[in-house]
Amino acid sequence: MKKYGFGVDVGGTTCKIGLFDMSGVILEKWEIKTNTENNGASILDDVAASVLGKMEEKNIDKEDVQGIGLGVPGPVDNEGVVHKCVNLGWDVVNVEKELEEKTGLFVKAGNDANVAALGEMWQGGGKGYQNVVMVTLGTGVGGGIIVGGKIIAGANGAGGELGHIHMDDEETECCGCGRKGCLEQYASATGIVRMAKKKLQTETRTTKLTAFDPLTAKDIFEYDLSIPDPVENLKDYLEQLQKFYEILNKEFLQFYEKLSFFDAMNEEKREHFLTIIRGLPAKAVENYKKQYYQLAINFNDFFVWTNIEEHKRIQKKLDVGFSEIARLVSDYCEKSSNSKARNTLEQYRKKYNSYVDTPVVDVSEMNFCSTDEIIFPNKRHIFVPQSFKALTYKNDIHLENRDTWKMCDERDDIGKFVSDILRHSVTGSLPLLILGNPGAGKSLLCNMLAAQILHHEYHVIIIKLRDTVAEQTIPQQINQQIERDFSNGCLWSDIAESGLDKPILIIFDGYDELLQASGRSYSDYLQRIAEFQKQQKDIYGIFVKCIVTSRITLIDKALISNNSPVIMLSDFDEKRINQWCKIWNEKNEDYFLQSNLEKFEVDSSSKVSELAKQPLLLLMLALYDSNDNALKRNKDLNGTQLYDNLIREFISREKRKDDGFRSLQVKEQERIINEEMIKISIAALGMYNRKMLYIRSNELEKDLQFILQENNIYDVLKNNELSESDKLLGSFFFIHKSNSTDVIDREKIPNAAYEFLHNTFGEFLTANYIVTEMKNVLCWIHTLVETNRKSQWKLCSQRAWVICMAYAPLFSRPVVVQMIHEWALGFFEDKNIAVFNEDLDNLLEIEIKNVVSGNIIFDLKEVMEEKSNPYYHDDLLKHLAIYSLNLVIIRTIVFDTKYEFKFSNEIWNKLLYIWKYAFSEDELLNFANQFTTNRVGDIYKVSCEKEGRNVLQSQMSKYLRIDSAVGDSVSYGIVGSLIGENEPDKVMYAIDNNQLNIRARYLWNYCLNVLAYYKYNKSKIIDIICEINEFSWKEQDVEYILCSYILIDDLLKNRIVTINQHSNYKIIKIIMNLVENIEHINWDFRNEIPVLIFDIASNILDYVKLDDEDIERIWRCLRWGHPIFFEFDFYYALNFINKILKKVVMHGKSRRLRDLSEIRYIEECMERMMYTIRKKHNVSSTKLLEDLLEFVDNYVILRLLG
Repeated sequence: MKKYGFGVDVGGTTCKIGLFDMSGVILEKWEIKTNTENNGASILDDVAASVLGKMEEKNIDKEDVQGIGLGVPGPVDNEGVVHKCVNLGWDVVNVEKELEEKTGLFVKAGNDANVAALGEMWQGGGKGYQNVVMVTLGTGVGGGIIVGGKIIAGANGAGGELGHIHMDDEETECCGCGRKGCLEQYASATGIVRMAKKKLQTETRTTKLTAFDPLTAKDIFEYDLSIPDPVENLKDYLEQLQKFYEILNKEFLQFYEKLSFFDAMNEEKREHFLTIIRGLPAKAVENYKKQYYQLAINFNDFFVWTNIEEHKRIQKKLDVGFSEIARLVSDYCEKSSNSKARNTLEQYRKKYNSYVDTPVVDVSEMNFCSTDEIIFPNKRHIFVPQSFKALTYKNDIHLENRDTWKMCDERDDIGKFVSDILRHSVTGSLPLLILGNPGAGKSLLCNMLAAQILHHEYHVIIIKLRDTVAEQTIPQQINQQIERDFSNGCLWSDIAESGLDKPILIIFDGYDELLQASGRSYSDYLQRIAEFQKQQKDIYGIFVKCIVTSRITLIDKALISNNSPVIMLSDFDEKRINQWCKIWNEKNEDYFLQSNLEKFEVDSSSKVSELAKQPLLLLMLALYDSNDNALKRNKDLNGTQLYDNLIREFISREKRKDDGFRSLQVKEQERIINEEMIKISIAALGMYNRKMLYIRSNELEKDLQFILQENNIYDVLKNNELSESDKLLGSFFFIHKSNSTDVIDREKIPNAAYEFLHNTFGEFLTANYIVTEMKNVLCWIHTLVETNRKSQWKLCSQRAWVICMAYAPLFSRPVVVQMIHEWALGFFEDKNIAVFNEDLDNLLEIEIKNVVSGNIIFDLKEVMEEKSNPYYHDDLLKHLAIYSLNLVIIRTIVFDTKYEFKFSNEIWNKLLYIWKYAFSEDELLNFANQFTTNRVGDIYKVSCEKEGRNVLQSQMSKYLRIDSAVGDSVSYGIVGSLIGENEPDKVMYAIDNNQLNIRARYLWNYCLNVLAYYKYNKSKIIDIICEINEFSWKEQDVEYILCSYILIDDLLKNRIVTINQHSNYKIIKIIMNLVENIEHINWDFRNEIPVLIFDIASNILDYVKLDDEDIERIWRCLRWGHPIFFEFDFYYALNFINKILKKVVMHGKSRRLRDLSEIRYIEECMERMMYTIRKKHNVSSTKLLEDLLEFVDNYVILRLLG
């Protein structure tokens, strides 16, 4: 009794095969690639091989198999003949007869849709019915019709070919069947793709479908039109929806006009029907809008989110959305059962309102008089809403890359957009991310959102991350902020449990400042906020909306969740600059008249117009120009020059209040200003070294005393006189002071804390101090070299240099690095750059030698262990690592952004061992995100990257980036091999240069990455596999020898690569490697790797074309026999030998091959066969005999041809 049956569905892309029992239960299913090359000549061969292979695998005898049921995508007559199968390339083929000959099994064939219909009637959805119609949709369109339990095959087996019903007389392109206008051209997967491509060719807009290459039907049907994206407004969405409906309607019209009753209509009735159908898209969109608005009426939250009012009118003012937002939403009543929470939130509302009504610059301690000095507009008045771009984050987006934002539309409605997007469901579980360049106005925007834009909708709390303890939980950070602001004992839990009538919005301002203050990456911080949002919903049943702001220069360190909405604040355009200038000029009109000054303007053709694009720098330019219209005299300032001139001007302004200063000569005044500049820079350096964004009065006093060797100041403090720090910092607008007291010797001593109005002031002053001190050190080095006294250099004598170079790594503050580069170019512009470059090289040579020898450790120890040193010092090795890496960074960025270090490998390796030991992984990754190192011989090329690099998810990828950055070529080669790094030239150089025998392993992993992400062409992938094979043999890596043969066999079998002249040559080379190199491997014959290699190589031979020379080379290796053939069972190479013999037979007329056959060779093979039978018991004697007879048969034929 028969036990099994096979079912085969031959499709245009794959052949799906199933093994069944006789009751119809599927036992196993699989699929193989459909090879349509050469008009599908090998399809039935592949099917037969797969079925027979499965029978062998399952030990199924032919006597137990009922047969094979075969479905093909074309008409099949009662004799099993296919008359036309366009998707496979077949014309007239007797598929039943051919497949029976190939398998030895009974075969019954039918149209795929017909047999599918029979299957549905037997075991599927048509079970129990005698009349069934089934339509199949796939690569093509098919159909099966069953009436009275029997298939309606038609005269030529095409009775159910519904896909070739004629639909359109005007179609110009041919269907696969040769006719035009078939249903299959529109309704099949290929038809859908065809129409989509035609539409895309005429589409001027960029759509989501343009990103797919190649475009598939799956991509089109997964095109999401469910709801508008939170970043997309209703108007744009409706336009897109209208076009989509029009495409559907056009196809429907074509179908409708082909129906028989359409022809039966009179002209009037027909036109009436057509008019109705043509109007369907507009009616569908109108119906969508009605439902949309009805939803807005029923649900207040949805009403605000929809932006209905914005779509009814065009905003004419630049301040779009801010003054209008209050009219969009209801004015909620402040009701709360918890008075503590209610009072706290009310205090916040007043706090933010009060803040935006204060001047844009705090002049309370500047002694400015409004009658004769500049008047600063309040923040609410001077605020000009930025334009912006928005996107929805996906894993592969690199936010720091400018190209990412080029595809995004510029928007002007930031107030409304933020309000709307916070209403979207996605922000219930993910924070909104607002990015901007330094000085772009992120913090002011936050306060405007809290005070003016969103206060009707939300209770707002702003968390200043610069003052936050990053290790704390999010609720603890909120509690900390409330305590700093009010000290009223209110906790986040009080607010969350209070049953508020408005949702909570928490703005986390300054993610980048959190990183700078802590010195760590905290890449998961945004995910911690998302988890916090989820917890609030789970614990308290409330939705908490969150906004996070950050500089864009650090955001690619963050792990950002998919679908997070992201806003990028744009630079001010000329219109916004002019509006800002107009507000400034109106406020200071009297001052300009009294001072005989022209109004403040920015020349759009000057270099400073680039600076004016940042709101903070625009304010700086206005202040700079207020001094006798200085901007009009110097239109070529860069950013660092602006900061320098402005700070010097304020120092000069303060000093000129003293009659003694005004009486001094200009040079003496300049000297005093320079000294004050250095002192302010020391304040910035103190914050930088302590990783703080403020400095206390007593800390600054100690810093000044230690670096400048000034007298002790505690007696002065006790006499209640102004401290040096108060004199220095107390009257600058860009430095904020908060008062507190400390107890010294049981007496209360004032100890104010100072922080810069904006980080960029401190960053510039830090860069200024480092560049200034570098000049002093280089001058001293120059003198020592010129006088041949290099040995007298002592680092401990340069304490200021140690303080700015050995305490904080420069890579921890990317903006400082950028400013050093920019400022050094201007600082030394009137000096001999070549001389300074030479002096830098001399300093580097001296100090690096001292670092690797260990001598410098004593100098560092001497400076750091001085009793008066106010800076906390870590392990000396950590400071040694900081100092040496900072030297490398300085040499790289001063005057250029790259440098070639000519160190020996021994010296560089010692340096990287120091760095890897002393720095944490986070710190090294921070460095690696800004710098790269490429080793070429004894030269290490270090480069500073202009744009940050994206965050890495994989731990191994992090190691690889670190190894690349610090120039650890050994580790880079090893790790690169493990993960298949996509810079093959660089990895292979590292592997070769360090004599690592892992080239094959690297190329294997690299090849898998290439295949996984479809970033390859067929020619390249063959080349890579050929290299894997070649290196595997050279390195005697037997596992990867096997892997290379498996991979090429699989790629050929699944038609991922095809045979052409290039690939044929490469694959033959792989075969030759086997027969020529096998004797050089020390095989372990306890495993079957050689067996598998020969078996797979035999399969590969089926795909290649060998010429006479190739066959002769292979055959001579096999004929004379390597010792390897005597070492393991010859049986396992017999299949390979038979394949070669077949090739020889095919080339039998060639004279070169006629002398290859010798009877002695057959006799030797027979002896080996007998040895195999005696030695092995698991070899099928029948199979062995069949292979041996085939071997003899081929040999006899070859002899006869000879």
